[in-house]
Amino acid sequence: MAPMSSRPILLAAMSAAVIGGLAMPAAAATYGLQIGINDYIGRSNDLAGAVNDAEDIAAALEEAGAAEVVLLTDAAATHAAIESAWRRLVETAAPGDTIVFSFAGHGSQEPEPDGRRGEDDGLNESFVLGGYQSIGEAARERIVDDEIFAWLNVAEERGVEVIFIADSCHSGTMYRLVDNPALRYRAGDFEPPSEAELPEARFAEMAETDFERVTFIGATEEDRLTPELIIDGVPRGALSWAFARAIEGAADSDGDGAITQFELIEFLIPAVEVQAQNQQTPTILPFSPEPKRLLAVGTASETVQPVVEPEPVEDPSAGTVLVYAAEGDLPDVPGIEGVDVREDAEIVWGADGTVEHVVAGRIADGIGAEAIASVLEKWAALATLRPVAAERPFAMQLREGNTVHRPGEVLTIDFMGAERPYLTLFNLAPNGRVELLLPADREDARSNWVNVETSIQVQVADPPYGGEHLVAILTDEPALALQAALETMSGSQDSSGLSALISRFAETTAFQAGILGIYTAGD
Repeated sequence: MAPMSSRPILLAAMSAAVIGGLAMPAAAATYGLQIGINDYIGRSNDLAGAVNDAEDIAAALEEAGAAEVVLLTDAAATHAAIESAWRRLVETAAPGDTIVFSFAGHGSQEPEPDGRRGEDDGLNESFVLGGYQSIGEAARERIVDDEIFAWLNVAEERGVEVIFIADSCHSGTMYRLVDNPALRYRAGDFEPPSEAELPEARFAEMAETDFERVTFIGATEEDRLTPELIIDGVPRGALSWAFARAIEGAADSDGDGAITQFELIEFLIPAVEVQAQNQQTPTILPFSPEPKRLLAVGTASETVQPVVEPEPVEDPSAGTVLVYAAEGDLPDVPGIEGVDVREDAEIVWGADGTVEHVVAGRIADGIGAEAIASVLEKWAALATLRPVAAERPFAMQLREGNTVHRPGEVLTIDFMGAERPYLTLFNLAPNGRVELLLPADREDARSNWVNVETSIQVQVADPPYGGEHLVAILTDEPALALQAALETMSGSQDSSGLSALISRFAETTAFQAGILGIYTAGD
């Protein structure tokens, strides 16, 4: 994107949004049923992070005081065991109680039986269990969407609230083409069953919007793939990771000990997008125009901290940028904090000057030995900011979507969810160049952004093209020193010291952050 001096940023009228709430029933209890499948028959469909997801959500629910949590993983997560646990929890729960039902693993699709017309494309969606095979009794080791609706309908009729989290996908593509055989997606390659036993046909005609007491949370849009990521040094699904943090209190923006559907949307979408490089956007249905409370959560004051201390993990390189030179060695890049060289890196620098990201695909072109240091400075700075942006996000959403944008396009970016008054906004170009955008003058520096919903417009202009990253930092006092340093770097091809600047800032300043990836290409 072009810097401020060569194209305008148009600020829309700002308006504050006040969201009300209803009291949570004092006696309401929470229950959990968490499913995670890594181990499938054969190795080609094995996952690495689904069990981590189930265990994380289960632990968060227990910490938040859930009455009972059932955790079923791998071989223990059979169709019979899951259905039995579900029915027992529904019978145990009282009207007004909440069950959190999560599935992390592979999704798939299969043809609808003759005579059923519940799907426009003629395909049922299913959640595949570890023991699934297409013939015999093992063909029952999957849960078809019609069954899910039948199970949820029982809870609905009993007056039990349900949050259903599906950290999987059934088919589709990514927003950006990613040619990386090591990247796992949660849509496996499975043969459809030879025979299908399904509930009565009325459940085939149901949709998520038919339920009043169920909130459906999907990992991404129906036509998109869900990747497995490395978060805090371990393989994870971004949705499960974010939902667990929400339960711990990160989504409780008003600190009342419970989260509403609006608070969950406000937290989950930017938190997932930050972890997935804007290649994954969760879906939440049906949306309630009323301030619907979902469940009690952990103590917000313990988790709503501006500087996040990551939990210890086995991988010593967690929190760093992992980079690999496809041919030859990386040039000497001294002074860059948080960069490690490994073959299983998230960023690969090719001999032809291309830079590829494991999830986002191509993020830069024409990067020679003299420019790679600036690219690594950028990604090391983003690695420092990402935990803060994911744990307590300042939401920035691109109206035009996460596809590739071309020169001349005008893009509208919506801002919301500021909890600190002073905004510093800058762009990091594909080659690492810094562009300070806001504040543009001292008057802007004194603006109060708390609870303001507004938008800006930017135009895709001159090269370099690839992965642009818009970064917002909100502080309690104007970040004058940070802004002065960024202004010094702005316009220069040299961003030396950027990662050290951001690291020192993160160590000394309480702040909220947002990161928005914008992907561009030439004509």
